[in-house]
Amino acid sequence: MSASFSQLVLFLFITVIFVFAAKTYATAQSLETDSRPVVVELFTSQSCSSCPPADRVLDEISGRQNVIALGCHVTYWDHLHWKDTLSQKFCTDRQYKYAGGRNSRRVFTPEALINGHISFVGSSKGTMSSHLRSPANKLAPVSIAKNGSDTYEARIPASAGQLDKAELVIYGKNHTQHVKSGENRGKTVTYTNPVMRIQLLT
Repeated sequence: MSASFSQLVLFLFITVIFVFAAKTYATAQSLETDSRPVVVELFTSQSCSSCPPADRVLDEISGRQNVIALGCHVTYWDHLHWKDTLSQKFCTDRQYKYAGGRNSRRVFTPEALINGHISFVGSSKGTMSSHLRSPANKLAPVSIAKNGSDTYEARIPASAGQLDKAELVIYGKNHTQHVKSGENRGKTVTYTNPVMRIQLLT
């Protein structure tokens, strides 16, 4: 697949939760063999008045080594006098699917998910920091490198087990948006690593 090397994230799944993740860099740097990444997905919306603090938290943690921070913009607040310019239906579907995996129908913004299964309010810095520090939330390392002009190769530790499903997540550069109406009227917010597309690989 042809895409900007700095905008690719490969998620490798077993069953329904994240068990591996790898981040690529503009320098084509591979992950160190002892790296232990953590995936953070923030379900957010430009139409949600409670979301800007969580968006700032996501931006703060995005610079940490081995943290994969992704902004998933949902569509169910788009009726509140402002349509999120980054909203994606697949992000809404993804959030409901996660909730279903917890035997729940409840979704909310701003919801942060660690490795696809630990849910909490994304604006809570203390909770976020605690989960990022926890060894239990560190995932098995995966190395990823460019292989040819338009292909990539991921290497998975043999001890990790059988691969069940892999997804390629393509995200955009940070986006600054001035919100002209709705609950966040007059605010200018920077959104970190907005998810643009998710492609099933296996």
